[in-house]
Amino acid sequence: LFLCEGVDIYLALAGRLGTDQPVYGLVTELARDYPEVKDLASQYVAEIRVLQPTGPYYLGGVSFGGLVAFEMAQQLIAAGEKIGLLLLLYTPTPWAYTPKFLPGRLVGHLRNLHKFGFAYLKKTARIRLQKIRRGGGGQNQPAGAVVRRIARTEGIRELFEVMATKYQLKKYPERLTLFALAHRDGMSDCLFDPALGAVDPLLGWGRIADGGVDQFTPLGMAGGI
Repeated sequence: LFLCEGVDIYLALAGRLGTDQPVYGLVTELARDYPEVKDLASQYVAEIRVLQPTGPYYLGGVSFGGLVAFEMAQQLIAAGEKIGLLLLLYTPTPWAYTPKFLPGRLVGHLRNLHKFGFAYLKKTARIRLQKIRRGGGGQNQPAGAVVRRIARTEGIRELFEVMATKYQLKKYPERLTLFALAHRDGMSDCLFDPALGAVDPLLGWGRIADGGVDQFTPLGMAGGI
């Protein structure tokens, strides 16, 4: 099982799969050398084919890593290989979320404030500050190894966001597996707040996967479409 864009984040999953299931984390320290999702995926495909020359291939990833795994699967299928599993963990498409118009979002914020109180204000302010710091280019930050590491991580995250925005999804000829939240609200989901917009339960993958989508939630299988 090859999982994209991480190693430590997959340790708990790997431990639950047992010692008879090999798991590999794919991650590059040279992310800026691959400005397009297809370039990064192509590099990973070349690496995994050294270890496993032929399919079926089992691929997956969290968030942006799922997008890279999706492109890897597309490239392997185009090369005549078989995909045994494409596992997307909370990976959205551009059609995953439709924000409400401004009046609807304002009402949603008020409802969240009434429901969650100060905790919601604190979370909203934290997200806003993060966006401001990103826009400020990291000026006037204190020196130190920890700060440099955080800045580097933020830089890679911003790069991945740009890459994801530029990536053009194409129809996937086979079936894929999606893990997504069973319950969302203004505190549990940092991406899609149902009070502020409409969330597609399949995060948009239903219109991409011609073979259908197996959807799972943290509570178990939610169904297949």
